[in-house]
Amino acid sequence: MRILQKPAQSIALICVAAIAIFAACGDDQGTSPRRGDFTFADPRGDTLPTSRVDRPRAHDLVAITGRYVVDSVFITLRFAGPVGTAGSFDAVKGLVDFDVDENAATGDRPVLNMFGGSATIGVDFTIDLFTADGTSAPLFSDIGTGIARVPVRYAGDSVVIRLPLTRLNGDEGNFRFALVLGTQDRLSEIAPNAGHLSARRR
Repeated sequence: MRILQKPAQSIALICVAAIAIFAACGDDQGTSPRRGDFTFADPRGDTLPTSRVDRPRAHDLVAITGRYVVDSVFITLRFAGPVGTAGSFDAVKGLVDFDVDENAATGDRPVLNMFGGSATIGVDFTIDLFTADGTSAPLFSDIGTGIARVPVRYAGDSVVIRLPLTRLNGDEGNFRFALVLGTQDRLSEIAPNAGHLSARRR
């Protein structure tokens, strides 16, 4: 198992700021829909404002969809406009926090709650899109240890993540999650705006 060090810069950048469909990610998504696939809409035009005219435009999340296959869940983040090229300054960045034991008393505090969110989750794992390279992004445990890199694809108006359930301690696919999103310089979106999202495979 490759061990990565959790980059403090990703959290620091958010705090200082305060501030079509993915065809492959190393594996085939399959052709038949699975029970438990999910879709969540996010309000358009709800990005956080900035008075700086020299900053990249805000990325406005409009939908989150999930598709289960045998050993993984594909999570698609769809935006109102282009997501940019992974690794570039104006591309979508952010953190996706997962509560896989669905217990708010275990794990870390969700980053979303630092910016007005109200997610009642205990974060067990986090995907760090700040260091996504166009093909993958690191997955961290709640103690800050890197587990592995998971496949990620930036294409058009979407970012698609393939999350192998084996990386979540063999979780059955039921989890709670919340997101903070933006660009390299600032936070511009939280999802959901209140509470948290729940994915139920069965």
